[in-house]
Amino acid sequence: MMDTDRLILGEGSLNHYWTLCFADEALRQRLGLRYISQMHDTHPYWYLWFADWPGVFKLGMVECRNTSEWDWQALFQIKYYPQPQEKVFAGLSVLEQVCRMSEVFQTVPAAWNEGETGCACHGESHHHGVRFEDLQGSTGAPNIEWSAEIPADFFLAGQMTLSHRDGQHCEVSWESQDWWRVQMTENYYIPNQEGNTLKVLRRGDIDREFPGWMLTDFVARRFADGWQELHGFARVDESTGERDGLEFTSDGRTLNAAVSSTTRHLSVCRRMQS
Repeated sequence: MMDTDRLILGEGSLNHYWTLCFADEALRQRLGLRYISQMHDTHPYWYLWFADWPGVFKLGMVECRNTSEWDWQALFQIKYYPQPQEKVFAGLSVLEQVCRMSEVFQTVPAAWNEGETGCACHGESHHHGVRFEDLQGSTGAPNIEWSAEIPADFFLAGQMTLSHRDGQHCEVSWESQDWWRVQMTENYYIPNQEGNTLKVLRRGDIDREFPGWMLTDFVARRFADGWQELHGFARVDESTGERDGLEFTSDGRTLNAAVSSTTRHLSVCRRMQS
């Protein structure tokens, strides 16, 4: 459940953080940040473009609350929208690939006039750069008019938790699986808009094999590095965890999960204080 007061504080803290990241050119370069776009539907979220990845990360705040230990604690979902030419694109499910190649992602930078500043995606947030010339073909982010229709589990990589007590200490933790894998248990025929067969998934086929941990660890670690530097925290310790993960099976209609030792659930917790 979202605490409105905590939400305002958490969202404001994140927006302030990203503004400072872009105000400090040396830090922006170290983090590899190209652009950022702050958005809001039922919850706040941020699109992130990095020099290291051709696609777009989405950091979505799904919960923000106060606890006895923290001023506020926010939970984020991490998603990644790859470019079609990326290797990780092939790891998306067939339906995710169809979504990524559809009109849902047919977005180009917003109209931009000389002397104006704003967001290349939707004209309402801040970016760094001049005219966003490298996004002229496509921003790589979903169209704001269609984004709410994307299934919640599409493009999901992992999650991150940020726990903060102003001027004292902070904790950033993140977790995911090395692979989010779905294997078919029955033949499944995926139709196109005309009702004809677009793709056939055979029993035993792997429909999804998305590198959740690689993507989650990248963006969360970059976030933690910047948060630590801008708040003047000294790193106290960073602990890691590993356990059996989940393997998923699907008959095309239902999705089932089972614990499997061949898939690893990985986590990191970085604790910082002044």
